[in-house]
Amino acid sequence: MIALLILVLLALAAALWWAVRGWAARGLTLAFAALLLFPAPFWSLRYHPPFPAPFPAGAALPVQTLSWPLAGVRHLRLGLAASVGSLSVSPGQTRSVRSRAFARVSAQFYRAGAAASLELRLPRPGLGSAAFRPTPWSVAVDPKVPLDLTVQGGVGQLRLQLVGLDLRDLSVRDGVGVTAIAFPRQGRIRARIRGGVGDLTLRIPAGLAVDLRWQPGMGPLRLPRSWDLRGSRYRSPGWSLAKNRLRLDLTGGLGPVAVQQ
Repeated sequence: MIALLILVLLALAAALWWAVRGWAARGLTLAFAALLLFPAPFWSLRYHPPFPAPFPAGAALPVQTLSWPLAGVRHLRLGLAASVGSLSVSPGQTRSVRSRAFARVSAQFYRAGAAASLELRLPRPGLGSAAFRPTPWSVAVDPKVPLDLTVQGGVGQLRLQLVGLDLRDLSVRDGVGVTAIAFPRQGRIRARIRGGVGDLTLRIPAGLAVDLRWQPGMGPLRLPRSWDLRGSRYRSPGWSLAKNRLRLDLTGGLGPVAVQQ
């Protein structure tokens, strides 16, 4: 019903646009159309409230807990697509990946010999959908399995506590909200991070050397003062002799980016 009303309003605005002449009159037509369409999302939320009747105030939401065995796996590709709510990733029990969310997570698990691939995704509700609610989601990963991790942020807090994981490759496309990523102390890691809307904080442990390529966005970049600028790249002290290294491609978004070490 709401979608049909929006289509009618758009058709009315288009008809007025072609009926009037002069840029001043057309400007008034655009303003009139904006005033008509602006309340539409709020009408949708009014008639389809974000917290539906099956889950009244104070009631416990159902929790979905899933687990995938990793016995014998020597390399894991893990992809996560968040939705509305918080997402946290951290080390968990050995020989498994565990997901816990207050929503139904869609999963695709493949295994070929000692290599495994797992794709987890939360549903993305449309505006006015009865399923529209913040969803806390946590994923725990075996700390001993070499890991390639891909994360698509959503709307909400994103926290990647990667300390203790055997991280080899990281790809993050940030969403809307506060994001914090803590890297492991050891390993040779390749990472690509694209900022979104909100604060982005990267925590680099002592002993992990960094080679950073920065592509500016709309927000500022804050780095440790000891890092050197060489061309378009920043390097932390001791890069040339470091055993543990992080090669980082970092793209700014609409918010400040802070690298801490």
